[in-house]
Amino acid sequence: MNEKRLIGILFDLARKQNWLHGKDDRIAALFELCEDEKQIKLVRTLLENFHYFDAERMQECLAKLAEYIVKEPHFDAGTAHIVASAFDRNADSSHAILHMLKPSLATYKAVHTRCSANLGISVRKIEELPNIFIVDEFSGTGNTIINSVTWLKRNLNDKLKQNNIGRDFKFTIRVGLLAAMEPALTKIKDAGIEAFAAHVMPKAISGSPELHDVPASLEHMRVIEGKLDQNRMNPFPSLGYGEAEATYAAENYNIPNSVFPVFWWRHLMSGKPYRPLFDRYEKNYSEQ
Repeated sequence: MNEKRLIGILFDLARKQNWLHGKDDRIAALFELCEDEKQIKLVRTLLENFHYFDAERMQECLAKLAEYIVKEPHFDAGTAHIVASAFDRNADSSHAILHMLKPSLATYKAVHTRCSANLGISVRKIEELPNIFIVDEFSGTGNTIINSVTWLKRNLNDKLKQNNIGRDFKFTIRVGLLAAMEPALTKIKDAGIEAFAAHVMPKAISGSPELHDVPASLEHMRVIEGKLDQNRMNPFPSLGYGEAEATYAAENYNIPNSVFPVFWWRHLMSGKPYRPLFDRYEKNYSEQ
């Protein structure tokens, strides 16, 4: 791609996506991975339709999430328990969402609602706080949420049995997400879990109205992914973890691995220096 063409694309992208301002070098490096016009069009389309959460968009979705929680029939400030989806106190995006959710809860005068950092606390507090709302930032495949709810139900029932609590005692579990892929939210609901996402996204290629030849577009992306040093992580998350085909990121958050790796992978097969559009903290990614 010649310099004049690249400058034109960069200008158009920055006009449509303000958050891309100041990232010209990273975007240019991304387009250098493209071999032909079809691959360039694919990457450009993905960037033009990228779901990026700046502070304003984040606050809008937090307000929707708070509204979902407090307007649920089972919500009562005295018995509700809003819990991060984490299993422990290790840093997790669900902790950030829980913390940032508090001002929005305050607008509904729900300041006395118990908010906790991990699912284990909800097990210990089940008799006092039986109406549980699990919150998280993003779901790419739905699997993590389903596994978390399954774990929680099993441990809640074990706890009640240990305490000789009869079957007449009822608890509820609901899930509130800042954002989710459409197939992920469907999968969660199909598993019998009541769930809500403030922002729902289709698969960026398979669900795009602009990319008419989906099989070809998927293959174009796999060709681009072939330029990445895939040995850095096993298995390589082609098309995003679980083939989620996500194009989502939130300002100052760690980008999910459900996003196409071409946007966050740090090494090329060629060994040439490369800085991706996003920097992702990934413990399973090898730097050696």
